[in-house]
Amino acid sequence: MTKVVKWLMVPVVVFALPVNFCFELSGLSRYVDRGAALSEGGVLQPAVSFGVADVTLTPWANLTLSGADGGFGLNEFDLTLAWSRAVADFNLLGMVGGYFYPGSEDEPELEIGLGASRCLGNLELSLNNYFLTLPLPVGYYGELSGVYTREFSSCFSADIRASAGLGSAVFNEKNVGVQRWAVSVIESELGLNWSAGGLVNVRPFARVAYLPDRQLREASAPRGWFFVAGLTIGKEF
Repeated sequence: MTKVVKWLMVPVVVFALPVNFCFELSGLSRYVDRGAALSEGGVLQPAVSFGVADVTLTPWANLTLSGADGGFGLNEFDLTLAWSRAVADFNLLGMVGGYFYPGSEDEPELEIGLGASRCLGNLELSLNNYFLTLPLPVGYYGELSGVYTREFSSCFSADIRASAGLGSAVFNEKNVGVQRWAVSVIESELGLNWSAGGLVNVRPFARVAYLPDRQLREASAPRGWFFVAGLTIGKEF
């Protein structure tokens, strides 16, 4: 087979694979991630995902809205490439993410993730491991989570999520300035999922993040916890 014919066959092979496209826009009262408050006020977080077979590319952004955060503007842009595959009763996941901070002195970051999940009826259990490889030294963050989903109809469901995250000394120093291994955060979330006539998916949610470690609380959350309310609107094609 000639090189020309091989290249002409590439689009045919790609479009023969399952392809999906998804757009989401989330509005949150505050941006809190892995136990660290990354905004003082409300934010918008648009994301676009393009998937071919088991591989998904997702650009994501964080837009600040509050005057306490400098007004409206882009302060984080992430680009993630993820792979997932069902093996026996498990779903395996791998990802590589690049995180960029426009207008900030913070260096870009590179993270590699490996994880697995399993569904037991309405309950999904997940274990994810993340390695913040750049800038050096390498930091580690592991998360154990469970999501229980109850469907009330074909277009309406509710879910409850609980998770706990463990951060290495390097990770916690980068995240909140405290150099120690610790359980970084324990979170719980309640969400409602509604499909509006198949046109868009709407999900209001409320989340509570608690920092069990005293030193991490003193550095990041003097009250010991954060509350976040949000709304996500999305459409999958």
